[in-house]
Amino acid sequence: MFRKIFVSTLICTVLLGCTTQQNEQPTSVGSSNNQPATSTTSGSSSQSTQSYTKKGVLKYLANNRDVLIEALQAAQQQEIAAREERVKQSHNAIKENFSDVFNRKGSLMVGKLNSPISVVEIYDYNCGYCLKAHNELTKLMAQNKDVRVTYIPVGFLGQKSIELAKLVLAAHQISAEKFTKFSKAMWDQGWNMDKRQRVTVDWVMKNAEKYGYNAKKLMATSKSSAIEKIYDSNVKLTRTIGISGTPSFIIANVNTNRNRH
Repeated sequence: MFRKIFVSTLICTVLLGCTTQQNEQPTSVGSSNNQPATSTTSGSSSQSTQSYTKKGVLKYLANNRDVLIEALQAAQQQEIAAREERVKQSHNAIKENFSDVFNRKGSLMVGKLNSPISVVEIYDYNCGYCLKAHNELTKLMAQNKDVRVTYIPVGFLGQKSIELAKLVLAAHQISAEKFTKFSKAMWDQGWNMDKRQRVTVDWVMKNAEKYGYNAKKLMATSKSSAIEKIYDSNVKLTRTIGISGTPSFIIANVNTNRNRH
């Protein structure tokens, strides 16, 4: 244990530039003709001490690699334990909020309402991994008719993503029937992995009419208090159940109230 603490201190010294000269006092220099003394600080002394300390630490680590390995292994174990604890807390939060997760008001749902297997996807239209995952999920839906998917759009990647999420919620609220084709078009446009072309608010506005939406009404609805409330509720849910990235999936047998995350 002492060795791990010791090496952690050494690493701190290297990374943060710790030095024993941080409290060095200024030196007073006076002239021979009794003029007032002036104060100066010796930067070169501090720098040379820091350089010497760093070299000493690196030499120690080079000669005692087992100490560094032990410290890194301990840090890794701590991270694994912390991750497992976060997953456990997330699972418990999902159980406590099961109905809110799988039966959200105003949610974007595809599939039969009474399907036994329910999948919740938390996604961002500007997330390239979400696009890949969506393609796989679409294949899964085509092969399994007893699966329903609930989509929860969020804006984890910035303001533009937030605006897109609200436009999506607005489009669904205006017409769930039209939304299915519109959403597919957004995914298709979404992120071409070759051209790195993201879907934009401008693209949505330019193509809304093509899918039966009034662009001005769509934008106005996306800024309404009703959509703001739904979006804020979605974000609050993700925080409650410990979701901080996209895509995230929660899968459950709604008949037995069992979930996987």
